[in-house]
Amino acid sequence: MKVKVEMKAMVINKSSQKNEKNGNIYYGMNVAQQDDAGRISITEEVFNLIEPMKEYLFVAEFNDKYGSFRVVNVDLGKVKA
Repeated sequence: MKVKVEMKAMVINKSSQKNEKNGNIYYGMNVAQQDDAGRISITEEVFNLIEPMKEYLFVAEFNDKYGSFRVVNVDLGKVKA
């Protein structure tokens, strides 16, 4: 089952890393939300749309089949610099 949630967070930075064994590229971002900060996986599409030091409204998805949580969409109409 996939569960989607909306979340607002400030992007601190973003990065991508290529897996040398299988060639896959993994995307992530460090975010701050209220008094907490952490790293979240994101899709390539989200990676290409976001900029550091801006606040966005994201759609994140938990997938219980893989035990994964990642951001799958961003609302660019609700950006705060």
